[in-house]
Amino acid sequence: TNSVRIVAPTNKAGRDECHAAYMVLKNTRCSIVNLAADATEDAKAFTKAVKTEADRLIAITTAEEERLQSLRDAYDAEVEAEKQLKIAAERLRVETIAKAIQSIRDLPLMAVGKSSQEISALIGGLISSEPDASFEEFIEQAKVARYEALDKLAAMETAQRVVEVQAESDRQEAARQAAIAEEARIAEVARVEAERLELARQRAENERIANEQAAERR
Repeated sequence: TNSVRIVAPTNKAGRDECHAAYMVLKNTRCSIVNLAADATEDAKAFTKAVKTEADRLIAITTAEEERLQSLRDAYDAEVEAEKQLKIAAERLRVETIAKAIQSIRDLPLMAVGKSSQEISALIGGLISSEPDASFEEFIEQAKVARYEALDKLAAMETAQRVVEVQAESDRQEAARQAAIAEEARIAEVARVEAERLELARQRAENERIANEQAAERR
């Protein structure tokens, strides 16, 4: 614009020139504002029309959209339910095998306090029940648990046999000592009875002698 050269008017001509430039700019601004207002109204009307048409079209498709969503969600729910059933079945399978392996590991605990004969029976049962295909991918763990349990049971059986042999030896020694004590008691009773009988015999003999002496004196 040429108005940039206008600074401070010094006369009426300068003032008129400044006013003329000002009015040009003002009129231009007003024209722009009016055009913008008109365009805004047109835009609002267009936006309203677009929204009305969009609402109409959405109303047409909403029901079908909801129906399809329902079908999709029902399918997804069925797939998820089947997935959860498979997960639960797998968890149960693994837990069942784990319990079977743990029952093998627990055999030595069950043998605590049992006789060597009972422990031997546990060993026999474990020997005859080697892990089979029912342990599936955990069969090696089952075999290791079985070997470890057999080792522990064998050691427990040996230790229990030592205890039982010692107990039997102690019982026999106690019985022998009891028999010796009983023999000693019987011998003591016989000795006391013999002494009593001897004293009674001596007393009777003394009385007889005394009676004979008394009879001679009379």
